[in-house]
Amino acid sequence: MALKTILVGVDGSHASNAAVRWAIELAELLGARLIALHSLGLLSSVPQEGLVPTEGHRRAIVEEFENDWCAPIHQSGVSCKTVIVDGNPVSAILAVSEEENVDLVVLGSRGHSVTGVLLGSTSHQVAERSRCPVVIIPPKAALD
Repeated sequence: MALKTILVGVDGSHASNAAVRWAIELAELLGARLIALHSLGLLSSVPQEGLVPTEGHRRAIVEEFENDWCAPIHQSGVSCKTVIVDGNPVSAILAVSEEENVDLVVLGSRGHSVTGVLLGSTSHQVAERSRCPVVIIPPKAALD
């Protein structure tokens, strides 16, 4: 099976940044296209404020997504489409992966959350429900 399209979940967390780096390297090796996806759920992160409701911060989050979180992708020269979707991240990842006929999903093991679990609920649910393979980048990779 050829991997032509890779979706990477992007939320600005350390694990997400590691997933972005990993997805870039794989896309470069395979000549694949990336889709960088961020879901504007109920909560998100704005650097100075920690976890906050996305409502009222959409413009700042979109700018941070495009200019900061996706900067390594843009700098790499890999073909990329950036997508921001309102709603639950699990539903967004699954829906976009279907719509775009994605061959692989790459996620950090944990994004911005208030729980202390190793495997985040988003990555866990996507891995269980996805029609295509899912790569979950472990926490130690996020520290590299």
